[in-house]
Amino acid sequence: MNIYLSKDVGSLIRDIRKARKMNQKQLGSLVGVAQRRISVIENDPSKTELGMIIKICKALDLKIDITPRAQSKNTEMADW
Repeated sequence: MNIYLSKDVGSLIRDIRKARKMNQKQLGSLVGVAQRRISVIENDPSKTELGMIIKICKALDLKIDITPRAQSKNTEMADW
């Protein structure tokens, strides 16, 4: 899945967590945060440190793959 907006990260975390039949409290326990913090991350991950996103991805057994986008005429951040 390609991620273009921070909200997509939150949605992906929520969807995978639910697919793994895990609640927010269980995921929080795996990464060392309270259930409330997982809720905030799922709903607005824009203020979450990258390290926490990486911990969550590891806990959910997700791979992060960062690769350059194909060249295009318009490379402004607004396209993300």
